[in-house]
Amino acid sequence: MHRIAAPAGTPPWDQRTLAKHRRTVAEYRTCGVRLRDGGAILELSARDAGLLAGRPSGLQHGDFHVGNLIVRHGEYAGPSIFSAGAGATRSTTC
Repeated sequence: MHRIAAPAGTPPWDQRTLAKHRRTVAEYRTCGVRLRDGGAILELSARDAGLLAGRPSGLQHGDFHVGNLIVRHGEYAGPSIFSAGAGATRSTTC
């Protein structure tokens, strides 16, 4: 899947990814759940954001966000990876 190029006219990958990242960070900051070392993770992602420039634009999963995290006993346990089906809505409530 990652080898398939994005359709012509698709905005650059770094612009799409950084916009989504900003939305995800905003959700994390308002959801009330805090991961151990969450601040360090946010600092790292902000510091390395420039590394996204010029990367190829292709199909990607790209759905790693607060609403798709599994938290157990206050700790990150893994991502939730499944399709909710057509017309489904997702909740970002923690």
